[in-house]
Amino acid sequence: MTAPVFLTDLRGSRPGDSITVEGPEAAHAHVMRIAAGARIDLVDGAGLRARCTAASVDRERLIAHVEEVRPDDDGGPQIILVQSLTKHGGDEDAIARATECGADAVIPWAADRSIAKWPAAKAERAAAKWRTALLAAMKQSRRARLPQLHPLVTSTALPQRVVAATAAGATVLVLHESATVPLHRAEMTGEVWIVVGPEGGISDQELQAFTQAGATLVRAGQPVMRASTAGAIGVSHAARGLGRWEIVD
Repeated sequence: MTAPVFLTDLRGSRPGDSITVEGPEAAHAHVMRIAAGARIDLVDGAGLRARCTAASVDRERLIAHVEEVRPDDDGGPQIILVQSLTKHGGDEDAIARATECGADAVIPWAADRSIAKWPAAKAERAAAKWRTALLAAMKQSRRARLPQLHPLVTSTALPQRVVAATAAGATVLVLHESATVPLHRAEMTGEVWIVVGPEGGISDQELQAFTQAGATLVRAGQPVMRASTAGAIGVSHAARGLGRWEIVD
């Protein structure tokens, strides 16, 4: 069974060190009843992992002895999920599943047909919920990388971001049921962006703006998927295309 993961600062950590973790992560370890001698992993959220043995655990602090420190990834191309806002927490489910599949960053998108909104007065609270979902999914999937949450973008600003991304060599794939290019056959070079629309679909104006900006429309398969499912499918295909799903020791 894989070791549970806890997030902390690992700068300068080496085998033989003792690391003290305080705050919510220590409290979580206590709730999980991590005992002295248990195998745990500490991660920094940026891809670094320390394999450790728990020395002591209480509500306020976790002390762990470091056995090994190593990067979890090779720093290759990132996978960026552009997730539209959806209602009833569907977008939080979407980014959690995408994190489990390998998303490295998430961009919240207020699409033309998004029913859910992030008004200025509530935007930070909404973003905090997304950060909580990303952290929980990172730990559940035992990842060492916490996806970066970018600021909210509108349908006016997003095509400009796509232009900049494609100019830098990124592949931007927009999932849409009208596409004729299968997702599994899409060419992926450089950073890969997966764009997922809301429950009401991506508008014709948005589709036109994306394609003019250099994005490619792709279709994941015959079924029409929920907005909360499509991102994970897209990210998993991107991860496979980038060779991340090869089994390594």
